[in-house]
Amino acid sequence: MQDYIQGGFASDGVSCTEAAMRDIDGDGHPDIIVADGGKQLIVYRNLTCRTNMLRSVTLPFGGHISIGYEQTTPQFKSLYKILIISFIVVILFGCSKTKSNQVDAWLFEVIDNYPLPTFNNSFFAENYPRVIQFKYMIKNNTSDTLFVPINVVNGYNTFHSRIKMGIGTHYFNNLLDQKLTMGKNDVILAPNGQTSVTITLYSQDIESLHLKKIVSLENILRKVSFRYFYSNSDVSHYSPIELIFHNSNETDWIDIKDIKEEREKQWNVHYDSLRNILLVNYIPMTRIREVEGATFW
Repeated sequence: MQDYIQGGFASDGVSCTEAAMRDIDGDGHPDIIVADGGKQLIVYRNLTCRTNMLRSVTLPFGGHISIGYEQTTPQFKSLYKILIISFIVVILFGCSKTKSNQVDAWLFEVIDNYPLPTFNNSFFAENYPRVIQFKYMIKNNTSDTLFVPINVVNGYNTFHSRIKMGIGTHYFNNLLDQKLTMGKNDVILAPNGQTSVTITLYSQDIESLHLKKIVSLENILRKVSFRYFYSNSDVSHYSPIELIFHNSNETDWIDIKDIKEEREKQWNVHYDSLRNILLVNYIPMTRIREVEGATFW
């Protein structure tokens, strides 16, 4: 029965809709359930279960990981679905080479202003400072032009990088004189270019190594080592060199024979066949010109 009320109709029938949120399919996410007056039950499934879930990972060296998700069918014992995560990993291996600026420095000559035998040189030890020069040959075997900031003369360092002496793993802070063949003109070393570096130890440096002033060259070589410390304060548009010092000569391009013949004109020269280097000592009463900036008699 319907009655007219102020331009509308009134009815004595009542209808209502109820809604609730329940996990109907067991995926762990709430679904919407709508009941329409008891006549029908409508379920709106929650399809956002993959929202905010990781889909892929890109590896730093070109690899890729794809991640997939799949749910199991609910069983009688468990009304909940299980989320299965699958991974597909694709790793790409490149053939790129890591650039290295490492260059070996090979010892080929040690020059000493004390005559042999050094252990019996009390007269020289009392009256003259000892000067020992270690001469290393460097060859740039890389394909790049390298920056070699080495130049310490009379205690003054043109750069911040420098070579330090050490025993074992301990390196001392003595500011050693060190220079390339052509000084600062050799700091840029082209591919296949060569130069030598001369490191000079004085009496105080030898004593810093806890060695006697009259120690033999053989004993010094057994104990002392050198290491190059590069400083980022030395800037160049060329790559800085990474020097590795060896107290031996394992090359076939350093002409030891010619060097030996030249030194024997004024020096006492001993060939160390084990290291393939020359040990050069002063001959008493011989006047010798200045060698690489150090004073000899």
